[in-house]
Amino acid sequence: MAPLLPLLRISWQQFVYYRSRYLIMGLLMVLGSGFLFLSLSYLHSIQQSLRQGIITRLAGHLQLYSPQVKEVSLISDPTGQVPWIRDPQPLENELAGRPGLLGSTRRILTGGLIQQGGKSMGVLIAGLELEKEQALRRRLSPHMSVETIPLTDREILVGKGVARVLGLKPGDRVPVLVPNESGFISGRRFSVRGVFSTPGLDPIAELFIYVNLSALQALLGLDQEIGHLVLFLAEGTTPEGFSRQLARTFPETNPPFRLFTWEEIGRPFLGILNLSRIFLGLTNLFILIVVFLSIANSTLMTLFDRTPELGTLLALGTRRTVLFLILWGELFLLGLITLAVGLTCGWAATLILGRWGIPALNPAMAMAFGQERLYFSADGWTWGLAFSVSVATLFLASGWPLVRTCRMRLAQVLKER
Repeated sequence: MAPLLPLLRISWQQFVYYRSRYLIMGLLMVLGSGFLFLSLSYLHSIQQSLRQGIITRLAGHLQLYSPQVKEVSLISDPTGQVPWIRDPQPLENELAGRPGLLGSTRRILTGGLIQQGGKSMGVLIAGLELEKEQALRRRLSPHMSVETIPLTDREILVGKGVARVLGLKPGDRVPVLVPNESGFISGRRFSVRGVFSTPGLDPIAELFIYVNLSALQALLGLDQEIGHLVLFLAEGTTPEGFSRQLARTFPETNPPFRLFTWEEIGRPFLGILNLSRIFLGLTNLFILIVVFLSIANSTLMTLFDRTPELGTLLALGTRRTVLFLILWGELFLLGLITLAVGLTCGWAATLILGRWGIPALNPAMAMAFGQERLYFSADGWTWGLAFSVSVATLFLASGWPLVRTCRMRLAQVLKER
């Protein structure tokens, strides 16, 4: 076989000479690879946005429950908070200082009733260490607007839906009723400090009221018991990896807790991500098919126009393998240049959209994004997949025309021209 470097030099000369004929193919590859990179970075950005925005608002990255708890969800009161974690301090001491853990907060989630005038409404009541959670979310998601609203034990924040149904406004005093630890109904009047709205979570979050953890513990007749610990992980730490790290520390037969990842907690919202993947997958498939057929057609036309040249090379004794390598080298150079331009353009667009973001134009987009704006980002997987798919499309689309041309007999070549 002839040395590849001289053949590549010939391919370069041919590529430069026929550059106008390769222009359409080049433009198709630039547009196709750039759009593919942008769409893959969009999917990656939605997953990151869900993790840093929509999930951490209500779920954190991991939730640590009593070992008797079998299942939890963002949209339901998991167990009525029985059994409780009776003393969270030993667990917090064990977790403190672990690599990958940004911080943890205590939380209680329970159901209750809120009244205003002659109206009453069932609500989900979240007892939070509010300032601590807001500080952790701010560190995790610098793009996300997180306003710190300190609450006293006599104040609550109500969701927009609760405020709309009951006609609540800041300053109103309302009774909140809950079933306490003894099985009786406990109640207390709270002052409405404010009304909150959570873009992307309004169908759920607007049914919540937020109250200080200590105030809810007193209302429920608890001392230091909590429902669960919420763990926030540092960037680059996966919930699965951190879970395995904890599993190696505690006894496997009788662990003092049960862990749930944000994927397990937020299954309804991960369906949004799957729908986005399906939609963009079908869009990318359609674009790749169009690019594939266009490249195949352009390659076939280009090679047909060059039939006299190729026939002359065969008549001069050029082996078909050498002819194939020369033509393949031209496509290699085309792919090298166009993919570099296309992927760079997609990356540049991702950087711009990562700085400024794109706004959620309606509640459905806010739910898909997990926050008010989507900030694009890319990782190694985005680069690798965009490059691999683009290269495969180019060489598979042009493969059949190349093989067909190189297998033509000399008499057939001369007859066609």
